[in-house]
Amino acid sequence: MNIRISLSVNGESCELLVPVHKTLLEVLREDLDLIGTKHGCELGECGTCTVLVDGAPVLSCIALPADLQEREITTVEGMADGARLRCRRAGGITYDH
Repeated sequence: MNIRISLSVNGESCELLVPVHKTLLEVLREDLDLIGTKHGCELGECGTCTVLVDGAPVLSCIALPADLQEREITTVEGMADGARLRCRRAGGITYDH
């Protein structure tokens, strides 16, 4: 069964028709061609697939896109400023990539 979802990814709105079981990771990589988010364990254990949802880290391999409508999803591509990643601040430490 497919469902129609509306997502905000990296500041852009998109509407998709996806199977109900498809994960956010699969939607990002397969439907939106945002391949910066990587496959890892696909069990929610390794963190390789982490994206930001409303600024908080979420494991996209176990998140369903239908649950993330009306929220802002930021991938590694959305953190880029041209070819350079913007600084992220976490736990009082600034990471400059």
